[in-house]
Amino acid sequence: MLGRFSHQGELAKHVNYCQRTAHKLARTLFLQMGLHREKLELRQEVLGHLMTIGSELFAMAATCSYAESQQAKGNNNAIMLADHHCRLARLRIKTEFKGISSSQRKTAKDISKRILSGDFTWLEEGIYPVGDEE
Repeated sequence: MLGRFSHQGELAKHVNYCQRTAHKLARTLFLQMGLHREKLELRQEVLGHLMTIGSELFAMAATCSYAESQQAKGNNNAIMLADHHCRLARLRIKTEFKGISSSQRKTAKDISKRILSGDFTWLEEGIYPVGDEE
């Protein structure tokens, strides 16, 4: 296991979380690759969750790094803001991991078929047309 980031001070718990969760993300990606094989590229919902998790982890790590540099310049409240951002990001990441296993694929597919068949034209009422009317 890689070493802990004790040099991060108050934000060490968030940096360590990023490290652990990046490993979990990699394991989840390999699991999804094994389950779906070449059809993983067609599972946009799953890929979207994985991408969002990776983006959140990057934002957390960058925020912690920036806050530490700002603290070195004397802006001590940067740590408090970074801590708050990371706490919120953890909640979003947890939700995204849950979203991978609770696919709404069937429901979305049924709705999309009904949209294409014209069952939801009432939603278009009152919308200002952007392009030329056909």
